Amino acid sequence: MDDNKLRDILYRHAVAGRDIGQGLASDYVSQFLAVEADLEKEIAARYARIEANGFDRGPKTTAHLNDMLKAVREVRQKVYEKAAAGLVADLEKLGKIETRFAANAMKSAGGSVDLSTVIPNNAFIKNLILTTPLASRDGEGTLLMPWLQFHEAGTMKRLEDAVRLGAFEGQSTAQVVGRIIGTRDIPGILETSRRDATTIALTANGAIQNSARLETFKRMKSIKFVEWSAILDSRTSQKCQQLSGQIWAIDEPHPQPPAHPRCRSILIPRRDRDGNKHKPFGEWLRDQPEAVQDDVLGKARADIFRANPDFDFANYFREGGGYKSLAELRAFDDRLFGEGGVKSPRKAPAPAPKPDPAPEPRQRFSTPINPDVNAATIEVRSTRTIKKELTARMVENAADSRYINRAIIRGVKDTDFGKAALPTALSDEAASTLAALLPETDAIADAFNIPRLRGIRTITATKRAIMDMGDGSLGINAVYINGFVGDVGEGGTKGLQAAYDKLKAQMDALGEEIATTKARYEAEGRVGAFYAEYGAKFREYQALSKKAFEAKRKLARATNIGAKAVSTWKVGDPVRPDPISRTTADRPFNAEGYFDGIDKFRLVLFHEMAHHVHDFFNNRFGWANRAGVPPVIDELAKRFRKFATSKGSASFERAKHFPSDYAMTNHVEWWAENFGLYMMGRKDLVEPELAALIEEMIDYAAKQRTD
Repeated sequence: MDDNKLRDILYRHAVAGRDIGQGLASDYVSQFLAVEADLEKEIAARYARIEANGFDRGPKTTAHLNDMLKAVREVRQKVYEKAAAGLVADLEKLGKIETRFAANAMKSAGGSVDLSTVIPNNAFIKNLILTTPLASRDGEGTLLMPWLQFHEAGTMKRLEDAVRLGAFEGQSTAQVVGRIIGTRDIPGILETSRRDATTIALTANGAIQNSARLETFKRMKSIKFVEWSAILDSRTSQKCQQLSGQIWAIDEPHPQPPAHPRCRSILIPRRDRDGNKHKPFGEWLRDQPEAVQDDVLGKARADIFRANPDFDFANYFREGGGYKSLAELRAFDDRLFGEGGVKSPRKAPAPAPKPDPAPEPRQRFSTPINPDVNAATIEVRSTRTIKKELTARMVENAADSRYINRAIIRGVKDTDFGKAALPTALSDEAASTLAALLPETDAIADAFNIPRLRGIRTITATKRAIMDMGDGSLGINAVYINGFVGDVGEGGTKGLQAAYDKLKAQMDALGEEIATTKARYEAEGRVGAFYAEYGAKFREYQALSKKAFEAKRKLARATNIGAKAVSTWKVGDPVRPDPISRTTADRPFNAEGYFDGIDKFRLVLFHEMAHHVHDFFNNRFGWANRAGVPPVIDELAKRFRKFATSKGSASFERAKHFPSDYAMTNHVEWWAENFGLYMMGRKDLVEPELAALIEEMIDYAAKQRTD
């Protein structure tokens, strides 16, 4: 058996395993998110009515509070029961996957494995979920269900205490709601609860993965020992640092991960105590091929990792956890260069110029990406300034004679042409990124010899579309776009955060005004006059409260969008074999899932440019009246029908040949998803027939320009 190969397999699987944990945590927490906004509104509305009637501390106020809290408890309990059952079910599936993985890993490394005897049965896995100890925050071990129950009970107690204390002290609705949803600097009760719930799910994920693998290894005759392997970086706990490299007999009592909440350590199987101990993760990664480094770190971080051989792996992480942004890494990199602390590989001397070089053949256009445009180089300017600049460009583009001066596509109006109607919720960072990336859409238009975009419009925030395209007019949804630029400037959520902070400040100011005025009227014995004269103020406060809740929800949504993990799915991989495998074996819903940061933005822009291309490209397919169907779309429809029927007989087999779920929608989305990936340089995911078609169209357009 090849011990090093087994170690490599386990390390790479551990990386994917952490992604699975993030998926489990996201699924668990999202079920609470779905109802929390409505609960917050309900608490605010009911508390405001109690506040308006006055806090008498008598049975009437108590009854109203009890009624409100009972409703909250009932809703939370239903959601908790459903979410907890879903988490347990997901962990059971995960345990089954891990036992089979452990067996197959041994076989792949050359070990002799009898699958019928080493893989635990389903009943054992079910019991494992409920009996595996988890390391809680207090340093003591606990079990999954008691921890979940304790967490939910604690959340409800904090909610009840906040509401009852607020009523007892006569606090305003704004003060009570602020304690529940939090402020920019102080997390609220529900946000803290969500973080703790994420910790439980991540800890359970690590515990079940390790326990399921360990049980499988115990049943193998060749495995006699296990070694603790910790990822040694700036986030590694002291306990894991001390345990890393220790070896125990597999059948004797010994520590097991997780050593603490969110522990990332794993147990490596060994045949004996002799031989080299397993390398720390950073050293192991340094020895891996570029493809593995790209897979673990992402292409941009991996490039920095390879370019700087003395760059300590620990420097890739923030002290509070998580990868540093690319901008932070580059700044750190530059600082070390200035101090002489990083040795870059020496560059080979430039070759001497050759006399009278022969002219190079024309290179086919392959990607519009300008590598100098990235999160670290984009200058953040005000949305207002960007809007003026883009409007001037749209006016110029709209004058292109290849356009007709009326809207054809449904949802687009004549008034959308020649202007940039940016969404009011668009952050400065998102607007600046849009301006920086539009020259790349111009490059696509020029390469296909079609007119450049002539308008930018707003997609209603309630729609799920990220962007859309029609008649040369690009529609953008600020909620999604703000979430794609988290590494730009001070963060892509800046605009949404500012909007929420403004509404919160207005709520607080109005709440203070109402409370102060009420106290004055009470002192003057004119309570009745206060309620008669300030009814409008209460309604204004409730309207502000509603807007603030909506702004908070948009902010949370944008933050979640930017945090999605990059998919590693490849064409031909299984598609959705079960819910647990989504983050490793399942492809993303749309192609932006293969990228992070502003590259998500790029991909979606290129996807929409694909629609612009099929609407306006004029080549050997001929041309139809724009009020009808462009011939390119007819050609795509024929190819899509042929493609969908030639790739296997079963739907799940055909599905393996589409790069995303969305690509299966119809022929134009199939084209757009593949087109976007081609322009992003991910030809490994592109259907070869469509790649050939794109190149044919580019060559035809180039010939048109030179004829």
